[in-house]
Amino acid sequence: MVQYVITPWRNRSELLLARQHLYQQKRDDEERRRAVAQVSVWMQRGNCPHLVESTAILTSAILNDVPGNSTYCVRAAYSAAFCRLRVIESESFGLCYWSLFVLMVPVNGLART
Repeated sequence: MVQYVITPWRNRSELLLARQHLYQQKRDDEERRRAVAQVSVWMQRGNCPHLVESTAILTSAILNDVPGNSTYCVRAAYSAAFCRLRVIESESFGLCYWSLFVLMVPVNGLART
């Protein structure tokens, strides 16, 4: 009996093209924006893998981290992306992890209290 796997992308090459644009070495923000938009469409269709969604959310936060944007908005975008990645990571591996606050102290320069 044939087992069908329903995916939000049309074919494998569409998924690989999005991956190429999200992880490219040269910094082409327009291509990354198109890839994030494509993943947003896939999210609306359903059955989009959580890691693909999380990668797009983190990439979107990076793209929005430009001078002129509100610091609080940029921080909120990064926080949402990192929290999403941590939740997925902990569910995937079922392991005990350090809290996100402890991990972000060196990044944000927060003082431990």
